[in-house]
Amino acid sequence: MTPTRIGLFGGTFDPPHVGHLVTAVNVRHALELDVVILMVANDPWQRRRRVT
Repeated sequence: MTPTRIGLFGGTFDPPHVGHLVTAVNVRHALELDVVILMVANDPWQRRRRVT
């Protein structure tokens, strides 16, 4: 039995666009992964309010 090769692609995907999908598909093929999971960040560090 061969182990499943899983990739994680994290980001805010805000807004999601075809470029995200193209990247995930290309990485899947390049690394010979069985599946790529897109994991959405709930609290993107770039958009956090600074507390002063």
